[in-house]
Amino acid sequence: MSDSPYDRFDDQLPPLLEIMAREGIQHGVEGLSEMTGQTITVTQPTVSWVPLNQIPNLLGGPENEAVGVYLRAEGEMAG
Repeated sequence: MSDSPYDRFDDQLPPLLEIMAREGIQHGVEGLSEMTGQTITVTQPTVSWVPLNQIPNLLGGPENEAVGVYLRAEGEMAG
């Protein structure tokens, strides 16, 4: 039995998450730009499946300060 997240989700989920991330970041950047009066540029976000314990390494190592939110979702999705 494989531990791949793709065994639990169909192939459409990663592209959907990437679209959601891109739109959410764009809205956030627009609001921050309006509040500060500065032009803000962001790069294209990507979505990757990684083990939870590897996230500190993606952010530069456990000694770097970072803030994150972990939300667990269970059950059927509506909509």
